[in-house]
Amino acid sequence: MAKNNDISDMIAEFGSRSEFAAAVGAELATVHKWAQSGRIPARWQQRAIEVMRSKGLKQFNSDWVVKVHSEQQSGASQ
Repeated sequence: MAKNNDISDMIAEFGSRSEFAAAVGAELATVHKWAQSGRIPARWQQRAIEVMRSKGLKQFNSDWVVKVHSEQQSGASQ
């Protein structure tokens, strides 16, 4: 089983992966990949932030997304 990460936790806060996929307009398989990898591709990040905000989950903002991706990147390079 895959280890939880910040992105999978964020998606879980939204509801289910299928609900999140529908809200952002992505395929469910795509959202599964994001949750497993702990990364949301740059072209999807703004939409993900918007849908989290629409759900009242304002802690998942652009600063949070940058921090999560930066931490993962620096961890992967060590």
